[in-house]
Amino acid sequence: MAPHMSLVNLAKEFATHVQLREFVFIHNLLPPSKICPSCGSEMSLLYSDNKVIGTFRCQKRSRHPNKKNIKITQSEGTWFVGAHIEVEKVLIITYGFAHQFSYNQVINECNLSDEDTTVSRETIANWYTFCREMCTIALDKQYEADGGLIGGDGHLVEIDEMKLGRRKYHRGRVVEGNWILGLIDRDTKEFRLEICPNNKRDETTLMSLIIKHVEKGTEMNTDGWTSYAALKEHGYKHSTVNHSDTFVAADGTHTNTIESHWRPMRRRLARGGITREALADHLCEFLWHREQRRLNRDPFLSLLNTIANVAHTPPIPV
Repeated sequence: MAPHMSLVNLAKEFATHVQLREFVFIHNLLPPSKICPSCGSEMSLLYSDNKVIGTFRCQKRSRHPNKKNIKITQSEGTWFVGAHIEVEKVLIITYGFAHQFSYNQVINECNLSDEDTTVSRETIANWYTFCREMCTIALDKQYEADGGLIGGDGHLVEIDEMKLGRRKYHRGRVVEGNWILGLIDRDTKEFRLEICPNNKRDETTLMSLIIKHVEKGTEMNTDGWTSYAALKEHGYKHSTVNHSDTFVAADGTHTNTIESHWRPMRRRLARGGITREALADHLCEFLWHREQRRLNRDPFLSLLNTIANVAHTPPIPV
């Protein structure tokens, strides 16, 4: 597999406006052509003042009901629509999200450019929110393509719950005590996370989430939480480990794989500042980054591919 794109190599793509235009065309982030919505003719693409984003114009006014020229910005329906910062800075922020840069890191990288527009933490936060939306879309498409379910005959899935969130001074509205259900296929390393509805982990709640994600007939390893006792009734094979006595049962049953995934997630999500409303998006971000590593993908190029597919411009055939 080709090496991941470095920030240095990305910066080389910004050397001139022409190179930057070529980059966004190659990655299908801006449409190279457009059909006039009024008369059906191909519109002309014009640029001004060394801008990366141009304007589509149809000057066949005689064919238009109002006899006027029609103008449409090239960014309409794309990742850049409504952006108040330069294209290169949008791409740097997107790169920063893909590689888990802090806000300060992104600000430093954006300030290295020669453009006058400054980038605030609020701007980065907004674009990071847009990126999380792309993560959610990418995961939905991947799960749909994979059939949606993990496990299956001959597979073993570990299940565990974690209570996420803490506050030192018990103030504010950050996440406090949300139960998260985790499921991991020990063979494929496919991972699923769910926020327990109404913060419950009773039998009805957990069984509905497990059935949503795990194929019937799968062998399941859990701890001794009573809500898992119904797994066999729902068509699963089930073994337990009593964590009060040991981490690995005499027959080899354990949940060490899923529990080892809680630690990095806690570091990522339990540091405060995440509201209950935003928790699901942050979980999707965590899962998306993990999937990029599992599949050995370049996270930046993978994110650009999702952005291109979500935008109105059709993807370039591969």
